[in-house]
Amino acid sequence: MLAELLSHNKDAFVTQWLEAAVEPYSENTRRFFLSEKDPFRNPVGQSLRVGLPLLLEAILDGRETA
Repeated sequence: MLAELLSHNKDAFVTQWLEAAVEPYSENTRRFFLSEKDPFRNPVGQSLRVGLPLLLEAILDGRETA
């Protein structure tokens, strides 16, 4: 049931997950991580934006991780 709920609300879940991941940082740093789209200027934000949806897919698919 949880997997179905997450599957139907992937975008909202990933957005909230991203916001939670940057929450410990200062307001300016959070803003930068969330807004700067250049992967060379913002590798942390880029990694989170690309990696979190992939991680969610792997979890929902039940894939093994190394």
